[in-house]
Amino acid sequence: MNYSLRLKGLRAVLERKKIDAMVISNLTNVRYLCAYTGTAGMAVITAEGAWFVTDFRYQAQAAQQVPAPYKVIIAEGGLWKEAAKILRRERAEFIGFESEHTSVSALHEIEQLIKPAQAQA
Repeated sequence: MNYSLRLKGLRAVLERKKIDAMVISNLTNVRYLCAYTGTAGMAVITAEGAWFVTDFRYQAQAAQQVPAPYKVIIAEGGLWKEAAKILRRERAEFIGFESEHTSVSALHEIEQLIKPAQAQA
């Protein structure tokens, strides 16, 4: 599989839609983008960076499965909290989420975690 080509395609969509970052939390989509087959993980994508976030239970699996250029991050306080740290550090202003897989209540929680960045479904 050519995961770098898939990442490049997603980045083209982000540029076209003027989105600074995208959070992929649906595990089917995570597997499509970065080959991860575990049950806890998400990807955070920007024009310049790609991170795979998981918890300590999947550290070895992520190291084996997730290809470069993804940087594997082990979450210390929950996956969304770790993703929010990345988004704040990257100064993402407009953030995309999977609208089919992110509930309204989850989006409100995420908005609180990433303020002052703006969340868009």
